[in-house]
Amino acid sequence: MKKIAIIIKTNSLEFDDRIRKVSLTLSKDADVKIFALLNDNVEKEDVTSYYICYHSFFLKTRALFPKKKFLMLKMLEFYLKVSKQVKGYDILWANDENTFLFPLFARKNRAVWDLHEIPEFFLKKKFKFFFHRIERKSLKILHANPFRIDYLYEQGVISDKSKHSYMRNYPDRIFLEKSIKSSVYENFVEWLGGERYVYIQGIEQKSRYPFNSIACVLEATDYKVVIIGGLDSDGRSELEKKYGDKFKERVFLAGWTDQLSLSLYLRNAVFTIILYTKDTPNNRYCEANRFYQACSLAVPLICGSNESMKSIIDEWHMGICLKTDGRSLDELIKAIKELTANYSFYKDNSIRSRNLFIWNDSMVKKEWWNN
Repeated sequence: MKKIAIIIKTNSLEFDDRIRKVSLTLSKDADVKIFALLNDNVEKEDVTSYYICYHSFFLKTRALFPKKKFLMLKMLEFYLKVSKQVKGYDILWANDENTFLFPLFARKNRAVWDLHEIPEFFLKKKFKFFFHRIERKSLKILHANPFRIDYLYEQGVISDKSKHSYMRNYPDRIFLEKSIKSSVYENFVEWLGGERYVYIQGIEQKSRYPFNSIACVLEATDYKVVIIGGLDSDGRSELEKKYGDKFKERVFLAGWTDQLSLSLYLRNAVFTIILYTKDTPNNRYCEANRFYQACSLAVPLICGSNESMKSIIDEWHMGICLKTDGRSLDELIKAIKELTANYSFYKDNSIRSRNLFIWNDSMVKKEWWNN
C-alpha cells in the first residue's frame, strides 16, 4: 500500500471540506497522513474527527512576522520542516498555490498539486517558468473546474493540458446525512417561528455583494433571511440604515458554524443567492461550496453570470442566472419575482438533478497518483 502525504495550509482541518473528502477517499487505497499548517501555529500529532492522522507545525517565522509579511520565508520554513517528515512517502499531495515548493523540488512523478484557487502568483510572466517546471515534474495538477484550466491555458500558464484535470467540490453523503445541532440553531428555529426563509452564506467580502444579496430579498418578498458566516461591516451598516427594524426583524446572523451544521439551515430554505464579482479570475471562475451544497439538497438558486455556475444553471434549470454578476439590485429583485412566480418548475428541476452533485470516490481518480 502506497503512502500519501497530504500537505496543506488551512484554517482548520475540521472546517476544510475538500481535504476531508479527498483524504477519506485516498485512505481507502493508501496509507494517508496530513501535514498541516493551521491557524493556531501549534506543533502536535493528532487525529481528525474523521479518523485521519495529522501532524501540525509551528513556524518561527509566523510567530515573528504576523499576517502576510515575509510569506516566501514562511513557505520556505514550512517546506523545510515538512520535507524531513515525508521522506518515506511515495506521493506528495500538495494543496494550493502556497505549497508550490513541494511539487517544484519533488522528484519526477512523485507529486500531485491540487489547486483550490487560480494560482495568481504564476500569472506573472517571470514566474511562468516555475509553473512549467512543476507541470513537467508532477503526476497531475488538479483544478476546481474546466473553466480554470482553459483560463490558465489562455494566459500561457499551462503549456501541457494533458497534465491537468479537475475535481469539482461536491458535498458528500456525510454532509447530507450527518447534522450537528447547536444552541445557535435552536435559537434560529425559535426565531423563525415556522416562516419561510432564504439562505445566504459567506458575504463577509464586498466582492460577494453583501448589500444586494440581502436587500433584494427584503424588497421582493416577505421571507426571512439566515446568514451563515460573516457579513461585511459596511454592508451591514448600509442595510441597518436603509431598513432599520425590518433588517433586525427579518435577518438572523448565525455566524460561523461547523460544516456539518450547514445542511440544517440550507435544506429547508426557499432558495439561496450566490454572487461573486467577475473583476478577478478567482471570483469569475468560482464554484462555491455552497453552490453545490444547494444543488445536492435541491434548493433553487439565483447566481451571477460567472461562467462556471451559469453553465450548470443553464443546463439543469435549477434556478435563475443573472445577466450581470449581481451588481444590479433591480435585476436581482426581478429574478426573485420570476423564481417565486415559477417556483414549482425550478424546485422540481432541482429535485430531479440533485444526485448529479454528490461526491463519490471515483472523483479522485486512481491513475492520478497510482502510477
